[in-house]
Amino acid sequence: ADASPERQRAVAHLFAEFLRTTTASLAAYASVIQAPLLEITLTATEEEVWAAGHDALGALSKAKTANVQVPQKAAAAGASGDDVQVLAVNVSEMRDCIESIAERYEWQTLPGLSFPGSLEHLYPIYQVALINGAAEARQVAAKGLGDLVTLTAKPILEAHRTFAGPLIRVLGDRFDAFVKVAIIDTLRLLLEKVGPSLKQFFPQLQTAHVKCLSDTDAQVRSRSCATLGLLAGLNPRTDSLLTKLAKGASAPDADVRRSTLQALVTVQSKLTPMNAATQEAVSVALLEAIVAEDEEERVIAARGVALFLVAVPEKATEILGQVVVERVQHPNWIYRHGACCTLAGLCAEGGEAGYTHVREAVGDFEDALKKLLEDDKVPVQSAAVDLFLSIGQLPTAEPLPESLSALGTQVAKKHGKKVAPPGF
Repeated sequence: ADASPERQRAVAHLFAEFLRTTTASLAAYASVIQAPLLEITLTATEEEVWAAGHDALGALSKAKTANVQVPQKAAAAGASGDDVQVLAVNVSEMRDCIESIAERYEWQTLPGLSFPGSLEHLYPIYQVALINGAAEARQVAAKGLGDLVTLTAKPILEAHRTFAGPLIRVLGDRFDAFVKVAIIDTLRLLLEKVGPSLKQFFPQLQTAHVKCLSDTDAQVRSRSCATLGLLAGLNPRTDSLLTKLAKGASAPDADVRRSTLQALVTVQSKLTPMNAATQEAVSVALLEAIVAEDEEERVIAARGVALFLVAVPEKATEILGQVVVERVQHPNWIYRHGACCTLAGLCAEGGEAGYTHVREAVGDFEDALKKLLEDDKVPVQSAAVDLFLSIGQLPTAEPLPESLSALGTQVAKKHGKKVAPPGF
Protein backbone atom coordinates (compact mmCIF):
# COMPACT_ATOMS: atom_id res chain seq x y z
CA ALA A 1 0.00 0.00 0.00
CA ASP A 2 2.96 2.34 0.67
CA ALA A 3 4.82 1.44 -2.55
CA SER A 4 5.32 4.05 -5.24
CA PRO A 5 3.06 3.90 -8.31
CA GLU A 6 6.02 2.72 -10.38
CA ARG A 7 6.72 -0.13 -8.00
CA GLN A 8 3.04 -1.11 -7.84
CA ARG A 9 2.88 -1.19 -11.62
CA ALA A 10 6.00 -3.33 -11.80
CA VAL A 11 4.64 -5.78 -9.20
CA ALA A 12 1.38 -6.09 -11.10
CA HIS A 13 3.23 -6.74 -14.38
CA LEU A 14 5.30 -9.47 -12.72
CA PHE A 15 2.20 -11.14 -11.31
CA ALA A 16 0.46 -11.00 -14.68
CA GLU A 17 3.42 -12.56 -16.50
CA PHE A 18 3.77 -15.30 -13.89
CA LEU A 19 0.07 -16.12 -13.93
CA ARG A 20 -0.03 -16.36 -17.71
CA THR A 21 2.99 -18.61 -18.01
CA THR A 22 2.79 -20.93 -15.01
CA THR A 23 1.53 -24.46 -15.52
CA ALA A 24 1.18 -25.15 -11.79
CA SER A 25 -2.15 -25.29 -10.00
CA LEU A 26 -2.67 -22.14 -7.94
CA ALA A 27 -5.67 -23.38 -6.02
CA ALA A 28 -3.89 -23.06 -2.67
CA TYR A 29 -2.46 -19.61 -3.41
CA ALA A 30 -5.19 -17.79 -5.33
CA SER A 31 -6.46 -15.80 -2.33
CA VAL A 32 -2.93 -14.89 -1.26
CA ILE A 33 -2.12 -13.56 -4.74
CA GLN A 34 -5.46 -11.82 -4.99
CA ALA A 35 -5.00 -9.59 -1.92
CA PRO A 36 -2.07 -7.44 -3.18
CA LEU A 37 -3.59 -7.26 -6.66
CA LEU A 38 -6.86 -5.93 -5.25
CA GLU A 39 -4.90 -3.40 -3.19
CA ILE A 40 -3.02 -2.18 -6.25
CA THR A 41 -6.04 -2.11 -8.55
CA LEU A 42 -8.68 -0.61 -6.26
CA THR A 43 -6.50 2.15 -4.83
CA ALA A 44 -4.84 3.17 -8.09
CA THR A 45 -5.25 6.84 -8.98
CA GLU A 46 -3.10 6.63 -12.12
CA GLU A 47 -4.59 4.82 -15.10
CA GLU A 48 -1.34 2.99 -15.94
CA VAL A 49 -1.15 1.53 -12.43
CA TRP A 50 -4.81 0.58 -12.50
CA ALA A 51 -4.45 -1.03 -15.94
CA ALA A 52 -1.50 -3.14 -14.74
CA GLY A 53 -3.40 -4.33 -11.66
CA HIS A 54 -6.56 -4.93 -13.67
CA ASP A 55 -4.58 -6.97 -16.18
CA ALA A 56 -3.08 -9.08 -13.40
CA LEU A 57 -6.51 -9.73 -11.87
CA GLY A 58 -7.67 -10.87 -15.29
CA ALA A 59 -4.70 -13.23 -15.54
CA LEU A 60 -5.55 -14.62 -12.11
CA SER A 61 -9.13 -15.27 -13.18
CA LYS A 62 -7.83 -17.28 -16.15
CA ALA A 63 -5.11 -19.16 -14.27
CA LYS A 64 -5.51 -22.88 -13.57
CA THR A 65 -6.68 -22.37 -10.02
CA ALA A 66 -8.71 -25.56 -10.07
CA ASN A 67 -9.80 -28.23 -12.50
CA VAL A 68 -13.50 -27.38 -12.52
CA GLN A 69 -16.09 -28.06 -15.19
CA VAL A 70 -18.76 -25.46 -15.85
CA PRO A 71 -21.91 -26.56 -14.00
CA GLN A 72 -24.99 -26.49 -16.21
CA LYS A 73 -26.73 -23.83 -14.11
CA ALA A 74 -23.75 -21.46 -14.22
CA ALA A 75 -23.22 -22.06 -17.93
CA ALA A 76 -26.85 -21.24 -18.62
CA ALA A 77 -26.30 -17.90 -16.91
CA GLY A 78 -23.37 -17.12 -19.18
CA ALA A 79 -20.46 -18.22 -16.98
CA SER A 80 -17.35 -19.51 -18.73
CA GLY A 81 -14.94 -22.19 -17.57
CA ASP A 82 -12.53 -19.47 -16.50
CA ASP A 83 -15.26 -17.83 -14.43
CA VAL A 84 -15.96 -21.04 -12.57
CA GLN A 85 -12.27 -21.64 -11.92
CA VAL A 86 -12.25 -18.37 -10.05
CA LEU A 87 -14.52 -20.00 -7.48
CA ALA A 88 -11.32 -21.47 -6.05
CA VAL A 89 -10.70 -17.95 -4.77
CA ASN A 90 -12.60 -17.78 -1.49
CA VAL A 91 -15.34 -15.19 -1.96
CA SER A 92 -15.36 -14.44 1.77
CA GLU A 93 -11.66 -13.60 1.69
CA MET A 94 -12.16 -11.49 -1.40
CA ARG A 95 -14.98 -9.55 0.27
CA ASP A 96 -12.95 -9.11 3.46
CA CYS A 97 -10.08 -7.69 1.44
CA ILE A 98 -12.31 -5.23 -0.42
CA GLU A 99 -14.02 -4.20 2.84
CA SER A 100 -10.65 -3.51 4.44
CA ILE A 101 -9.74 -1.18 1.59
CA ALA A 102 -13.19 0.43 1.66
CA GLU A 103 -12.92 1.23 5.36
CA ARG A 104 -9.73 3.20 4.76
CA TYR A 105 -11.64 5.23 2.18
CA GLU A 106 -14.65 5.59 4.50
CA TRP A 107 -16.81 3.66 2.04
CA GLN A 108 -16.58 6.35 -0.60
CA THR A 109 -15.99 5.60 -4.28
CA LEU A 110 -12.66 3.81 -4.69
CA PRO A 111 -10.22 5.37 -7.17
CA GLY A 112 -9.74 2.06 -8.97
CA LEU A 113 -13.48 1.64 -9.48
CA SER A 114 -13.72 4.83 -11.50
CA PHE A 115 -12.04 3.55 -14.67
CA PRO A 116 -13.97 1.99 -17.59
CA GLY A 117 -14.00 -1.77 -17.20
CA SER A 118 -13.34 -1.61 -13.47
CA LEU A 119 -15.78 -4.43 -12.65
CA GLU A 120 -14.73 -6.75 -15.46
CA HIS A 121 -12.64 -9.10 -13.30
CA LEU A 122 -14.47 -8.60 -9.98
CA TYR A 123 -18.10 -9.09 -10.86
CA PRO A 124 -17.70 -12.59 -12.45
CA ILE A 125 -16.28 -14.01 -9.22
CA TYR A 126 -19.32 -12.95 -7.23
CA GLN A 127 -21.70 -13.78 -10.09
CA VAL A 128 -20.65 -17.42 -10.30
CA ALA A 129 -20.74 -17.85 -6.53
CA LEU A 130 -24.20 -16.26 -6.55
CA ILE A 131 -25.51 -18.57 -9.25
CA ASN A 132 -23.73 -21.80 -8.34
CA GLY A 133 -22.44 -21.57 -4.77
CA ALA A 134 -23.78 -22.97 -1.53
CA ALA A 135 -26.18 -20.82 0.50
CA GLU A 136 -23.40 -19.18 2.54
CA ALA A 137 -21.41 -18.38 -0.61
CA ARG A 138 -24.50 -16.87 -2.25
CA GLN A 139 -25.05 -14.63 0.75
CA VAL A 140 -21.44 -13.44 0.71
CA ALA A 141 -21.59 -12.93 -3.06
CA ALA A 142 -24.79 -10.85 -2.81
CA LYS A 143 -23.29 -8.70 -0.06
CA GLY A 144 -20.05 -8.42 -2.02
CA LEU A 145 -21.98 -7.14 -5.03
CA GLY A 146 -23.63 -4.63 -2.71
CA ASP A 147 -20.17 -3.46 -1.65
CA LEU A 148 -19.21 -3.00 -5.31
CA VAL A 149 -22.39 -0.97 -5.91
CA THR A 150 -21.45 1.33 -3.03
CA LEU A 151 -17.80 1.68 -4.02
CA THR A 152 -18.09 2.01 -7.81
CA ALA A 153 -18.45 5.32 -9.64
CA LYS A 154 -21.97 5.83 -10.97
CA PRO A 155 -21.06 5.97 -14.71
CA ILE A 156 -19.15 2.68 -14.42
CA LEU A 157 -22.04 1.05 -12.58
CA GLU A 158 -24.55 2.23 -15.19
CA ALA A 159 -22.45 0.61 -17.90
CA HIS A 160 -22.42 -2.68 -15.96
CA ARG A 161 -26.08 -2.61 -14.90
CA THR A 162 -26.84 -6.06 -16.33
CA PHE A 163 -25.61 -7.72 -13.14
CA ALA A 164 -29.10 -7.03 -11.76
CA GLY A 165 -30.28 -10.00 -13.85
CA PRO A 166 -28.55 -12.80 -11.90
CA LEU A 167 -29.61 -11.21 -8.60
CA ILE A 168 -33.25 -11.25 -9.68
CA ARG A 169 -33.03 -14.86 -10.88
CA VAL A 170 -31.51 -16.10 -7.64
CA LEU A 171 -34.06 -14.13 -5.60
CA GLY A 172 -36.75 -16.29 -7.18
CA ASP A 173 -35.07 -19.54 -6.07
CA ARG A 174 -35.86 -21.41 -2.87
CA PHE A 175 -33.08 -20.35 -0.55
CA ASP A 176 -32.76 -19.46 3.08
CA ALA A 177 -34.01 -16.06 4.18
CA PHE A 178 -30.52 -14.70 4.87
CA VAL A 179 -29.61 -15.19 1.20
CA LYS A 180 -32.77 -13.42 0.01
CA VAL A 181 -32.25 -10.54 2.45
CA ALA A 182 -28.70 -10.01 1.15
CA ILE A 183 -29.94 -10.01 -2.46
CA ILE A 184 -32.83 -7.61 -1.74
CA ASP A 185 -30.46 -5.24 0.06
CA THR A 186 -28.07 -5.24 -2.90
CA LEU A 187 -30.87 -4.66 -5.41
CA ARG A 188 -32.08 -1.74 -3.29
CA LEU A 189 -28.58 -0.21 -3.26
CA LEU A 190 -28.43 -0.62 -7.03
CA LEU A 191 -31.82 1.05 -7.49
CA GLU A 192 -30.86 3.92 -5.19
CA LYS A 193 -27.65 4.59 -7.10
CA VAL A 194 -28.53 3.94 -10.76
CA GLY A 195 -32.27 3.25 -10.68
CA PRO A 196 -33.29 4.91 -13.98
CA SER A 197 -30.70 2.88 -15.90
CA LEU A 198 -32.36 -0.36 -14.73
CA LYS A 199 -35.63 0.38 -16.52
CA GLN A 200 -35.43 -2.86 -18.53
CA PHE A 201 -35.52 -4.82 -15.25
CA PHE A 202 -38.48 -3.02 -13.62
CA PRO A 203 -41.10 -5.66 -14.52
CA GLN A 204 -38.93 -8.53 -13.21
CA LEU A 205 -38.01 -6.57 -10.10
CA GLN A 206 -41.65 -5.86 -9.31
CA THR A 207 -42.67 -9.48 -9.84
CA ALA A 208 -39.83 -10.83 -7.70
CA HIS A 209 -40.48 -8.46 -4.81
CA VAL A 210 -44.25 -8.97 -4.84
CA LYS A 211 -43.57 -12.69 -4.61
CA CYS A 212 -41.28 -12.06 -1.61
CA LEU A 213 -44.20 -10.46 0.24
CA SER A 214 -45.49 -14.03 0.69
CA ASP A 215 -42.21 -15.27 2.18
CA THR A 216 -42.34 -16.81 5.65
CA ASP A 217 -39.51 -14.56 6.89
CA ALA A 218 -40.46 -11.12 8.24
CA GLN A 219 -37.20 -9.45 7.11
CA VAL A 220 -37.66 -10.66 3.55
CA ARG A 221 -41.19 -9.28 3.51
CA SER A 222 -40.32 -5.91 5.07
CA ARG A 223 -37.31 -5.32 2.83
CA SER A 224 -39.31 -6.26 -0.27
CA CYS A 225 -42.00 -3.82 0.79
CA ALA A 226 -39.46 -0.98 1.06
CA THR A 227 -37.94 -1.83 -2.32
CA LEU A 228 -41.36 -1.85 -3.99
CA GLY A 229 -41.83 1.69 -2.73
CA LEU A 230 -38.50 2.64 -4.25
CA LEU A 231 -39.48 1.01 -7.54
CA ALA A 232 -42.79 2.87 -7.59
CA GLY A 233 -40.91 6.15 -7.37
CA LEU A 234 -38.80 5.19 -10.39
CA ASN A 235 -41.47 3.58 -12.54
CA PRO A 236 -44.40 5.77 -13.66
CA ARG A 237 -46.49 2.69 -14.52
CA THR A 238 -47.78 1.77 -11.10
CA ASP A 239 -51.31 0.63 -12.00
CA SER A 240 -50.46 -3.04 -12.53
CA LEU A 241 -48.41 -3.12 -9.33
CA LEU A 242 -51.18 -1.48 -7.29
CA THR A 243 -53.73 -3.91 -8.69
CA LYS A 244 -51.58 -6.90 -7.72
CA LEU A 245 -51.08 -5.54 -4.23
CA ALA A 246 -54.78 -4.78 -3.80
CA LYS A 247 -55.57 -8.37 -4.72
CA GLY A 248 -52.92 -9.71 -2.33
CA ALA A 249 -54.33 -7.67 0.55
CA SER A 250 -56.99 -10.34 1.05
CA ALA A 251 -54.53 -13.24 1.33
CA PRO A 252 -55.50 -15.91 3.87
CA ASP A 253 -52.25 -15.64 5.82
CA ALA A 254 -52.23 -12.74 8.31
CA ASP A 255 -48.52 -11.96 7.90
CA VAL A 256 -48.84 -11.85 4.13
CA ARG A 257 -51.91 -9.59 4.37
CA ARG A 258 -50.09 -7.14 6.63
CA SER A 259 -46.99 -7.10 4.41
CA THR A 260 -49.04 -6.65 1.25
CA LEU A 261 -51.11 -3.86 2.81
CA GLN A 262 -47.92 -2.12 3.93
CA ALA A 263 -46.52 -2.44 0.42
CA LEU A 264 -49.75 -0.98 -0.99
CA VAL A 265 -49.46 2.00 1.34
CA THR A 266 -45.74 2.39 0.61
CA VAL A 267 -46.35 2.40 -3.13
CA GLN A 268 -49.14 4.96 -2.66
CA SER A 269 -46.68 7.27 -0.96
CA LYS A 270 -44.86 7.44 -4.32
CA LEU A 271 -48.14 7.57 -6.17
CA THR A 272 -48.63 8.67 -9.74
CA PRO A 273 -52.17 9.15 -11.13
CA MET A 274 -54.23 5.92 -11.16
CA ASN A 275 -56.76 4.91 -13.75
CA ALA A 276 -60.38 4.33 -12.72
CA ALA A 277 -60.08 0.53 -12.48
CA THR A 278 -57.03 0.80 -10.24
CA GLN A 279 -58.75 3.38 -8.03
CA GLU A 280 -61.65 0.99 -7.55
CA ALA A 281 -59.43 -2.00 -6.74
CA VAL A 282 -57.28 -0.07 -4.28
CA SER A 283 -60.15 1.66 -2.47
CA VAL A 284 -62.13 -1.57 -2.08
CA ALA A 285 -59.12 -3.41 -0.65
CA LEU A 286 -58.32 -0.64 1.83
CA LEU A 287 -61.89 -0.06 2.97
CA GLU A 288 -62.28 -3.77 3.66
CA ALA A 289 -59.03 -3.81 5.64
CA ILE A 290 -59.90 -0.92 7.96
CA VAL A 291 -62.45 -3.20 9.63
CA ALA A 292 -60.16 -6.24 9.78
CA GLU A 293 -59.98 -8.23 12.99
CA ASP A 294 -56.23 -7.57 13.20
CA GLU A 295 -55.42 -4.17 14.71
CA GLU A 296 -52.17 -3.73 12.80
CA GLU A 297 -53.99 -4.31 9.51
CA ARG A 298 -56.55 -1.64 10.43
CA VAL A 299 -53.86 0.91 11.25
CA ILE A 300 -51.96 0.24 8.02
CA ALA A 301 -55.11 0.30 5.90
CA ALA A 302 -56.36 3.53 7.51
CA ARG A 303 -53.19 5.35 6.50
CA GLY A 304 -53.65 3.86 3.05
CA VAL A 305 -57.18 5.27 2.81
CA ALA A 306 -55.86 8.66 3.92
CA LEU A 307 -53.14 8.62 1.26
CA PHE A 308 -55.66 7.51 -1.33
CA LEU A 309 -57.92 10.46 -0.52
CA VAL A 310 -54.99 12.88 -0.68
CA ALA A 311 -54.12 11.51 -4.12
CA VAL A 312 -57.74 11.28 -5.34
CA PRO A 313 -59.54 14.15 -3.48
CA GLU A 314 -62.61 13.91 -5.69
CA LYS A 315 -63.42 10.62 -3.93
CA ALA A 316 -63.25 12.17 -0.44
CA THR A 317 -66.93 12.95 0.00
CA GLU A 318 -68.08 9.52 -1.16
CA ILE A 319 -65.53 7.47 0.81
CA LEU A 320 -65.59 9.56 3.98
CA GLY A 321 -69.34 9.27 3.95
CA GLN A 322 -69.08 5.49 3.97
CA VAL A 323 -66.28 5.36 6.52
CA VAL A 324 -67.39 8.09 8.91
CA VAL A 325 -71.18 8.22 8.90
CA GLU A 326 -71.56 4.45 9.07
CA ARG A 327 -68.61 3.59 11.29
CA VAL A 328 -67.39 6.39 13.53
CA GLN A 329 -70.15 5.69 16.09
CA HIS A 330 -70.68 2.04 15.18
CA PRO A 331 -71.52 -0.31 18.08
CA ASN A 332 -68.63 -2.54 17.05
CA TRP A 333 -65.45 -0.94 18.41
CA ILE A 334 -63.37 -2.37 15.55
CA TYR A 335 -65.38 -0.22 13.12
CA ARG A 336 -64.96 2.84 15.35
CA HIS A 337 -61.22 2.22 15.56
CA GLY A 338 -60.79 1.87 11.79
CA ALA A 339 -62.81 5.01 11.15
CA CYS A 340 -60.93 7.05 13.74
CA CYS A 341 -57.55 5.91 12.41
CA THR A 342 -58.66 6.99 8.95
CA LEU A 343 -59.67 10.46 10.14
CA ALA A 344 -56.39 10.87 12.01
CA GLY A 345 -54.44 9.75 8.96
CA LEU A 346 -56.26 12.17 6.68
CA CYS A 347 -55.51 15.11 8.98
CA ALA A 348 -51.86 14.04 9.25
CA GLU A 349 -51.33 13.33 5.54
CA GLY A 350 -53.73 15.85 4.01
CA GLY A 351 -53.12 18.86 6.23
CA GLU A 352 -55.68 21.67 6.17
CA ALA A 353 -57.52 20.22 3.17
CA GLY A 354 -57.77 16.85 4.87
CA TYR A 355 -59.11 18.40 8.07
CA THR A 356 -61.71 20.31 6.05
CA HIS A 357 -62.90 17.06 4.48
CA VAL A 358 -63.13 15.48 7.94
CA ARG A 359 -65.21 18.29 9.47
CA GLU A 360 -67.56 18.38 6.49
CA ALA A 361 -68.09 14.62 6.57
CA VAL A 362 -68.60 14.16 10.29
CA GLY A 363 -71.17 16.90 10.91
CA ASP A 364 -71.00 17.60 14.66
CA PHE A 365 -67.28 16.98 14.72
CA GLU A 366 -66.57 18.20 18.25
CA ASP A 367 -69.19 15.86 19.72
CA ALA A 368 -67.86 12.91 17.69
CA LEU A 369 -64.27 13.60 18.78
CA LYS A 370 -65.34 13.89 22.43
CA LYS A 371 -67.06 10.49 22.28
CA LEU A 372 -64.01 8.91 20.65
CA LEU A 373 -61.68 10.36 23.30
CA GLU A 374 -63.98 8.92 25.99
CA ASP A 375 -64.39 5.55 24.26
CA ASP A 376 -64.11 2.51 26.54
CA LYS A 377 -61.74 0.74 24.12
CA VAL A 378 -58.08 1.69 24.46
CA PRO A 379 -57.22 1.42 20.71
CA VAL A 380 -60.09 3.77 19.86
CA GLN A 381 -58.98 6.27 22.51
CA SER A 382 -55.43 6.10 21.21
CA ALA A 383 -56.55 6.74 17.63
CA ALA A 384 -58.70 9.65 18.85
CA VAL A 385 -55.62 11.13 20.53
CA ASP A 386 -53.74 10.86 17.22
CA LEU A 387 -56.60 12.71 15.53
CA PHE A 388 -56.59 15.37 18.25
CA LEU A 389 -52.83 15.85 18.01
CA SER A 390 -52.91 15.99 14.19
CA ILE A 391 -55.39 18.84 14.35
CA GLY A 392 -53.14 20.60 16.84
CA GLN A 393 -50.30 20.61 14.31
CA LEU A 394 -52.35 22.52 11.74
CA PRO A 395 -51.36 26.17 12.27
CA THR A 396 -54.49 27.75 10.77
CA ALA A 397 -57.07 25.16 11.86
CA GLU A 398 -60.18 26.37 13.61
CA PRO A 399 -59.45 25.99 17.35
CA LEU A 400 -61.37 23.37 19.27
CA PRO A 401 -63.51 24.33 22.29
CA GLU A 402 -61.47 24.77 25.45
CA SER A 403 -63.16 21.88 27.24
CA LEU A 404 -62.46 19.53 24.32
CA SER A 405 -58.82 20.68 24.15
CA ALA A 406 -58.45 19.98 27.87
CA LEU A 407 -59.98 16.53 27.46
CA GLY A 408 -57.72 15.75 24.51
CA THR A 409 -54.61 16.83 26.43
CA GLN A 410 -55.64 14.74 29.44
CA VAL A 411 -56.23 11.59 27.36
CA ALA A 412 -53.02 12.19 25.40
CA LYS A 413 -51.02 12.23 28.64
CA LYS A 414 -52.81 9.08 29.76
CA HIS A 415 -51.57 7.35 26.60
CA GLY A 416 -48.07 8.76 26.99
CA LYS A 417 -48.36 11.04 23.95
CA LYS A 418 -46.94 14.53 24.10
CA VAL A 419 -48.96 17.55 23.01
CA ALA A 420 -46.37 19.45 20.98
CA PRO A 421 -46.60 23.08 19.80
CA PRO A 422 -48.50 24.65 18.20
CA GLY A 423 -50.73 22.31 20.24
CA PHE A 424 -53.57 23.34 22.53
